[in-house]
Amino acid sequence: MIGVAPSSFFPRYVRMRKYIILFLFFSLLSGAAAQMIVLTPEKKARAEKYTRLRLDYAKSKDYDPYDREYKKAEARAEQLFDQKKQQKALDTIEPFLKKNPYCISLLQAKAGMLREMGRIKEADEVRQTWFGVMDSIMASGDGRSPETAVQVISTAEEYALLSVREWKLLRQALITKNGHSYDVLTVKDTTKPDAEPFDVYFNVDIPLGSLEKKFSK
Repeated sequence: MIGVAPSSFFPRYVRMRKYIILFLFFSLLSGAAAQMIVLTPEKKARAEKYTRLRLDYAKSKDYDPYDREYKKAEARAEQLFDQKKQQKALDTIEPFLKKNPYCISLLQAKAGMLREMGRIKEADEVRQTWFGVMDSIMASGDGRSPETAVQVISTAEEYALLSVREWKLLRQALITKNGHSYDVLTVKDTTKPDAEPFDVYFNVDIPLGSLEKKFSK
């Protein structure tokens, strides 16, 4: 169902009340993304492509799943965009996207800014990358058990999935089982007020492995 995206989905850009086009664009994006769990052949192929790209990136020298500098750049870009310094806003996040071309929140930000600037074709190209990343994450598992855990390369991907599915985070824990590490997020489906909370498992072997390597040097 296509509807208005929750405020937690796009925390920065939805609050730019004067950018109505941007808000509507991301509202439609949320609805479309929520249907990605049903993988058509096209989406399956796209998921496989972006899984390869994400895993290759996780092996690269630029990979740092716990780097939060990009959030500062994102906040600065919001300020610049609000001041009508649109190109400067784009230039602010571009180096971070070059370093991590699969950063979900930066892809969201760039697509929204491009669309607001009237650069629709470019915005749609960025949006397709975002869709590819989400297809890849969703196709990796349903998250209902350690055996079918969602495979992520950063915690940011965990929260992106929760936002797309409109699941509210209640609590979280880190567990190990059979030699693997899992973030277990207890969530509630906000689209079903009477539904009971449930656990979603994310395999975090890749980001934790990166952290262990960093501290072992």
